[in-house]
Amino acid sequence: MPEAVNKIQHAAVRMNCICLVASGYSLKSAGAVIE
Repeated sequence: MPEAVNKIQHAAVRMNCICLVASGYSLKSAGAVIE
């Protein structure tokens, strides 16, 4: 059971990182467009 929870947490963390990176890139490109 703990192993399954661990995998789910790892997947969630990975998705979070991808979302953060993606939003960071879109913010950068939006800033570049504004400039």
